[in-house]
Amino acid sequence: MPFFRREVLQEVGAWDAHNVTEDAELGMRLARFGYRCEMIDSTTFEEANSDYRNWIGQRSRWLKGYFITWAAHMRSPTSLLRDLGLRGFLGFQVIFLGAITAYLAIPLFWAMTALAVTGAAPQVLAGIPDWLWYALVVSLPLGQIVMLGAVILALRGRQDMRRIPWAFTLPAYWPLGALAAWRAVVELFVAPYHWHKTKHGLTNASQSPVQQDLPARERGE
Repeated sequence: MPFFRREVLQEVGAWDAHNVTEDAELGMRLARFGYRCEMIDSTTFEEANSDYRNWIGQRSRWLKGYFITWAAHMRSPTSLLRDLGLRGFLGFQVIFLGAITAYLAIPLFWAMTALAVTGAAPQVLAGIPDWLWYALVVSLPLGQIVMLGAVILALRGRQDMRRIPWAFTLPAYWPLGALAAWRAVVELFVAPYHWHKTKHGLTNASQSPVQQDLPARERGE
């Protein structure tokens, strides 16, 4: 649950009410005005989305909002660079554009892998320049490794090392992410402001293994 100071919201012009990920859009406004967001050192019990249809709708909305946020702030790249500095500007590209393209590129990664395994790559990709082929060979697997590494680092930061093996099940999760991303691209043209409502209450919080692992005071007992 985010908290803001009202005078700061008024200073930055509030947020874009049409953006379907208003928190991301507001975060960028705050950053451009020199503010920062900080995390409260606490545990929240937001329910993980356990229904795949519900999940795809939620993620497609997030990715659509990321693209809208990226496009809105990139209308003037020089102004964005001046406001954020080089490091912030590059971080903006990685977070927003990278989140979208990483999922969109997954079918390409599968196709490249299949071509390499079957030995058909030289024949099928004969017209592709060598530099582009090597860039794809390096960047596509590297992207998957980065995604895995981010999850492992997050678990390590929570000192939850016993769940690290679950991180390696992410390749089964990425196809759904690719489907959500391509759905988001289509909706950018046909329903840019449509908000996919996320159904909650799918899981009994008292049965959550994460909550059961916490000390009694953090469970509210």
